[in-house]
Amino acid sequence: MTKKPTFSVRLAKLPCACGGVLQPFKLQGKYDASIELGISAVVRGAVFLLKCNRCGGLSLAGSMLDALSDEAVLLLLKLDRCLSGGEARFLRKAALAIGQEELARALGLTRVTVARWECGQSLSPPHDFQLRGLVLGRLCKAGRFAGRWKKRREELTALIPVLEAARTAQAPRSPPPLQLAA
Repeated sequence: MTKKPTFSVRLAKLPCACGGVLQPFKLQGKYDASIELGISAVVRGAVFLLKCNRCGGLSLAGSMLDALSDEAVLLLLKLDRCLSGGEARFLRKAALAIGQEELARALGLTRVTVARWECGQSLSPPHDFQLRGLVLGRLCKAGRFAGRWKKRREELTALIPVLEAARTAQAPRSPPPLQLAA
């Protein structure tokens, strides 16, 4: 069982675009984190945000964003269907931190193929399997993801059988938002 992360936010008059000051704010309920994560996602529970004292605008604090990004990566790897293009883009950016060209080289494809996925086409089952395998392999390695993923290594290794099961079900045209727990 994984322990829930704890968060502390220390700010020194962080400015908002409106001229106000961002201050720590705890929201209990649900928060649409789609803009911050770059993928359709709703967070439920206690969400630690930054709120402007002038315009009331909300945004995720950095530590919360990192934790939610990690949760979204795990949820996408656990899906029992092929990934949509937007989901593939999220994994490329959040889990692999590479560009389209580098991903294409790693998978033996062209950059145009990767760009087509990310513009709305879903991945073919073999490409979906390759991408998830690449992400899972990188996260399990002790390299640069050791700090964030070392504690979750058991969770990651439990995903290996899931990859095979996801090879047959196609991605929906409009995938539902990821449901993340804060």
